[in-house]
Amino acid sequence: MRIIIFGTGNIYEKYKNDISSEDEIIAFIDNAIQKQGSILDGKPIFAPKSILNMKYDRIVVMSISDIQMKEQLLHLGCDRKRIWHCQEYLGRNKKPENDLVLPHRTIKDKKRCLIITNPLGYHGGALSAVYAALALKTKGYEVYVAAEKCDGTFQCEFQSQGINFLIAPNLQFAGWENLKWTSGFDKILVNTYPMIFCASEIAKHHKTALWLHESDICYSGMRFWNDISVSECQEKGITLYAVSEKAKKNFIRHAGAADITVLPYGIPDICRNSPQEFSGGEKGKDGFVTFAVIGTLHPIKRQDIFIKAIKLLRKEVYEQARFLIIGKRDDPACQDYEKMIKQLACGIHNIQFTGELSRREMINIFTKIDVVVVASEQETMSIAATEAMMNSKVCIVSSTAGIAEIIEDRVNGRLFELDDTDELAKIMEECIVHKDELWKMEGEARKTYEKYFTMEQFADRLEQI
Repeated sequence: MRIIIFGTGNIYEKYKNDISSEDEIIAFIDNAIQKQGSILDGKPIFAPKSILNMKYDRIVVMSISDIQMKEQLLHLGCDRKRIWHCQEYLGRNKKPENDLVLPHRTIKDKKRCLIITNPLGYHGGALSAVYAALALKTKGYEVYVAAEKCDGTFQCEFQSQGINFLIAPNLQFAGWENLKWTSGFDKILVNTYPMIFCASEIAKHHKTALWLHESDICYSGMRFWNDISVSECQEKGITLYAVSEKAKKNFIRHAGAADITVLPYGIPDICRNSPQEFSGGEKGKDGFVTFAVIGTLHPIKRQDIFIKAIKLLRKEVYEQARFLIIGKRDDPACQDYEKMIKQLACGIHNIQFTGELSRREMINIFTKIDVVVVASEQETMSIAATEAMMNSKVCIVSSTAGIAEIIEDRVNGRLFELDDTDELAKIMEECIVHKDELWKMEGEARKTYEKYFTMEQFADRLEQI
């Protein structure tokens, strides 16, 4: 393949040894006038407009200014499908270290289902994938979950429940040579929008579905590819599903109009056999109302709103409550945010940062929680809120969260306007002062889980698609 490299800086230096020996760099292009006309690694550097006179197969963008460079190339009249991001190029050309060999079928006539997802850990997309696997197992499928990497604790926990995991590095932009092993499956579901090119590659050879969960911030990180997402799906015949109406609207707003069916997830019912054990937390023991925010420590989760609302509570009310912030920071870029919210929490003697908890630990801590606050500004369908309702807990949900679609204020939960800390504080105070009203909503919260999110319903929906 004849390629042109757009960018001659640090990113090229970082990845130049990963360029395939089977590909020929015919030239570089760069916007820096002082570089134009010089030689880099034996190849000339031209101005971008010179590309109009060149014969090439792909232009590979290697710069932090990737979006601007893509737009510049399109303005020059370049074919969008011939413009590749460096990660896309490297992913499609990287050879697998070892061939992935599937075990022999345990039962000859049992259909195999593959769920491909983003890196696995205790977050919404990954949990949706493994819950889908558990649901399909109940329908008689032999199910595998494949990801580029997996948190060890997460893998052990769900392997013990019978989930088969396949770790396949570089899945996001893998070429067919790295994906031939997927031919061993009867049904394939690709989970999360960042895996769209993996879905597209597989769809050339196998009918494939893509399940969308994403908030706005994900589409911001995928801006280089948002303009071709719909065409990729249409050309390859990929069937699109979204976890909620909000997730559906997010895709349409960022990537373009498409035919998308809403496919809600389901979660295992840990309360079915002993609902009383989980209902009401410890309110009968100590009289306190315990509030919790559950999720990764990240600006879009808005733990800061929760803490600010706590500080607005009247002292006599505040002393009747306990507050938990459950989750850890996954992104190094969020270190300043983590530091900020912990400083903000200084002086609140009854607040606790628990760190990340496993599913088993969450089962135990839900016995201590009365109210879950979902302050996220971009949540498409909060698993934390769904788990809360399954546990007969009341949720206070920001109006921008996807779960707000099924919350009726003062019936099965409470709603507040995002960033309105005064309103959130007022609702939290009502929960503390008027406990009887809070407890009345618990039963309706449980009914909401039973109406939308049981594993039986989830398994039926998956089997239908």
